[in-house]
Amino acid sequence: MDLHDQDLVAFFDEAPLWSAPFGAMALAAIDMRPGLTVLDIGAGTGFLSVELAQRMGVKSRIHALDLWPAALDRVRGKARYFGLPHLTCHEADAASMPFPDACFDVLVSNVGINNFSDPPTVAAECRRVAKPGAQLILTTNLIGHMQEFYDVYDQTLAERGMNAARERLRTHVAHRGTRASVTALIEDAGFVVESWKDATKTLRYVDGDALLGQFLIRFGFLPAWREVAGGEPAFDELRPALVKNLGGPIELTIPMACAVARKPTA
Repeated sequence: MDLHDQDLVAFFDEAPLWSAPFGAMALAAIDMRPGLTVLDIGAGTGFLSVELAQRMGVKSRIHALDLWPAALDRVRGKARYFGLPHLTCHEADAASMPFPDACFDVLVSNVGINNFSDPPTVAAECRRVAKPGAQLILTTNLIGHMQEFYDVYDQTLAERGMNAARERLRTHVAHRGTRASVTALIEDAGFVVESWKDATKTLRYVDGDALLGQFLIRFGFLPAWREVAGGEPAFDELRPALVKNLGGPIELTIPMACAVARKPTA
């Protein structure tokens, strides 16, 4: 998909159907009070940034950070339409933030950890720009995410003797975090984890064709699944067998977590 395609940017707002349950966990964890300066890391088209700006009022300062310029244009449009002059966008890498030290009261990243190419560097940058006593709130999906799909994918690859692809699948599945690994990421950066909340949601599809055809899956997950198979032609050849093995209806389990941490004051 072309990230500069304005239609893609416009229709990407369907993605909150995926991210909203995670975002609700983050919103519930924020110590809200007037006048806070908040950073949304990996803001996308602004689902959480806009919600924060509306809920926290004009005395707050909300900053949306992302590398996707077209998406940030969408955020700016929403800010104009909803009357949110206190929402500012920044096109920048989370691993090298364009902010001075100790300038944010709250830092939030909604389902962003898995998308950072260098999570430890991002976590270190979060500590740098966080004020003493600032909150860091990270939501993420964990290992076990869509396990029902990955079990069938592995079965389908095994039936075809695609052992190298099976190894790539194991590596892909393992890139997601656990409670222990996310906690270590946060604490190694110098934050103290204060609370952790687990939850589970379910994605339901009538069959494999519906699953593989959904916009969310095509945008967020299908590129990596194709790489596991060895590229688009290999995946397309595999797809009929995968759809058959998936059967239907399909229920995919999504383990969710919200980690709430704080930068020490001394």
